Amino acid sequence: MSSHADLLIRNGKIVTPLGIVEADVAVSDGRIEGISRSARYDSNEKIDAEGRLVMPGVIDPHVHIYSEGAGRIFEENCRLETPSMITGGVTTAMGFIRGTKPYGPILPAMVRAVGEHSLVDMMFHLVISTGDQFNEIPSYYRNHGIRSFKFYMGPKGVELFPGGYETDDGSLYGVLGTVSSLGKDAVAMIHAENWDLANSLKAQFQKQG
Repeated sequence: MSSHADLLIRNGKIVTPLGIVEADVAVSDGRIEGISRSARYDSNEKIDAEGRLVMPGVIDPHVHIYSEGAGRIFEENCRLETPSMITGGVTTAMGFIRGTKPYGPILPAMVRAVGEHSLVDMMFHLVISTGDQFNEIPSYYRNHGIRSFKFYMGPKGVELFPGGYETDDGSLYGVLGTVSSLGKDAVAMIHAENWDLANSLKAQFQKQG
């Protein structure tokens, strides 16, 4: 006796951690219910994937989806950028959000925009570029579910964001302590350059022509 599923993907070559398996995939309520080589499942909606690879959706962990003042608003980026993601098999994107103002007031609207305009699931990496943003990191974690924070060390943040937060070695030590105190699921992403070394090498290379 077969079980009923919302969707049955038949005869595909399923990509698994252990290799490729020829079988059917049953999906119910948006989740994989079962994988079977026999006719264990039936469904009103069937897709014949014979000769095709069937694989989990790709997670793209590094997407630049919004920069303050860079032109399009976030809603437009969701509408215009995510179709190419889903076409390429990406079902979850981890987008960098970059700006100079506190993120608290805009995050709820960005979450709504993902639900209304994005074709993929999305999570945010927040680029911390000002002291105000740094002080609000615990709020971003507790109130908005943000788990990933990015810091630029070269050129100490200020050329990317004039007047912004200078992530030198001293402030980096504070950054790591703050993020660590939030919990094991919080991550500090460091865009790690040594700006003093970069300046020295720049002068050396310019002399060499």
